[in-house]
Amino acid sequence: MPKFTAFAEHVFQHLPRIEQRTTAASYIQGILTTPDKKSINRAADALGLSGAARHALRHFINDNPWPWDDVRQELAR
Repeated sequence: MPKFTAFAEHVFQHLPRIEQRTTAASYIQGILTTPDKKSINRAADALGLSGAARHALRHFINDNPWPWDDVRQELAR
């Protein structure tokens, strides 16, 4: 996991809040570890998230205005 942690910290370094960076890293980890069809709920299941953490993940992806341009540029590199 140290490589993934370093990757996530680098890619999401431009997000302004620690909660955003943590949730973004959880989402990526969930998507990478979820077999078959990918969704927020399946990613949350793969991570074993509680109700509150599941809600935070869903809110981050669907409702939270975050600066994704910098993240996208990092991923493209």
